[in-house]
Amino acid sequence: MECYLLQAWASGRVPYYNNFMDHPGKTILMFMAYPFWRDIHFFLYHYPMHIEPFYKWIHAHHHRSWNTGPWSGLSMTPMESSITFTGPSIPCLITAAHPLLFFYANMLAFVNPVYGHHGHEEFAGSYFHYLHHSRVTCNYGMTFTPVDLLTGTWCSGTNEDAYLAKVEKGRPEGWTPNGDHTWGTINAD
Repeated sequence: MECYLLQAWASGRVPYYNNFMDHPGKTILMFMAYPFWRDIHFFLYHYPMHIEPFYKWIHAHHHRSWNTGPWSGLSMTPMESSITFTGPSIPCLITAAHPLLFFYANMLAFVNPVYGHHGHEEFAGSYFHYLHHSRVTCNYGMTFTPVDLLTGTWCSGTNEDAYLAKVEKGRPEGWTPNGDHTWGTINAD
């Protein structure tokens, strides 16, 4: 995506500006608005990826990491990766932007998944996204903007915590979660 945008800028097919002072208000506004755009873009492509057959074809590979680690966030199929990295380009295609906005946005797209997937609430981690990986049917967005609250897909994990506390006593030694990642299924192989 970066190569396509840089080629479009270099060939003059997409406008941009080099000097911050040419459009200082627009530049500051775009830098401030980008994190909101990133969250909305993430939800807009992530939620449909959980609908069959897109889930099976595009997104299931990412969810094989139900117990996430730092690199799980970038573990995607080529199609999902292409869709993910359109987010930094779209604002630059809609209106002329300074190239640093794109590089800032692209860096966020590469670095932010680590925080949502490293598996700890501490160190800027995200229990919110951990719940998404463990349940798969909730928390499709991010916590910066309340898109999941507005769409009814938000989950705090309270019910899951209560359920796990209840069944923890009955788990056999060496249990592993079932491959469909649904709550309440204990595999006692």
